[in-house]
Amino acid sequence: MISKEILWKVCKRVLASSKEGIDIHSISKTERIAREILDEIIKMLSDLGFIKVIEEKVIPLAKLKLALYCLSHGLPVDKVALHLHWRDFEELVAEYLRVHNYIVYRNLRISPPKGVEVDVIGQKHDLGLIVDCKHWSPGYSKISKLREAAKEHHDRTSILAKKLWILARKYEKLREIRRLVPIIVTLTDIGLRYYQGVLISPIALFNDLLLNIDAVIDEYKCIIHVECWP
Repeated sequence: MISKEILWKVCKRVLASSKEGIDIHSISKTERIAREILDEIIKMLSDLGFIKVIEEKVIPLAKLKLALYCLSHGLPVDKVALHLHWRDFEELVAEYLRVHNYIVYRNLRISPPKGVEVDVIGQKHDLGLIVDCKHWSPGYSKISKLREAAKEHHDRTSILAKKLWILARKYEKLREIRRLVPIIVTLTDIGLRYYQGVLISPIALFNDLLLNIDAVIDEYKCIIHVECWP
């Protein structure tokens, strides 16, 4: 039986590696894992389609799927997300929304004048969660910067409330949305949960936020009503 601790040691090295991969001997030496145990883990991850092995190197094939596998085995989401590229971090946020039965739209853009770009929209019936993903490095804890980002995201969502019809020309389902909620999801916990109409959640607490979204919306009164429908 492979321990969770040893499994995580291997997975984090794979998640942190480049597309060129990482040397198996390096993992064994750095993490102090016996080669026979390491070979067993590598074979398991390879059989699952997360990696391949070429000339004693582990090549990552599906980092997001590997991250989700780690989460399913009880590894902390903030530690897993730390080793993801920012694009994969956005997809992890999107995956949480899908698990909670939201329709997900990624990387949407409305052209100038007064254009906006949105990382992720999660739609459930008439509710649209407008999510800005901040994969800021650990130790980056400037609340002033997060407050500035919240103001910008609130402004972005307010513009979207007036121009959602432009996106709805391509995504017809968006016409059902009547309420928007701006949310920022951060990699690490900066200690701020709400600022000027914007909900703020570290990735470690994002699942809890989605579980309790109706109560949180009622508490913070953070709805922005869509204005562009007749």
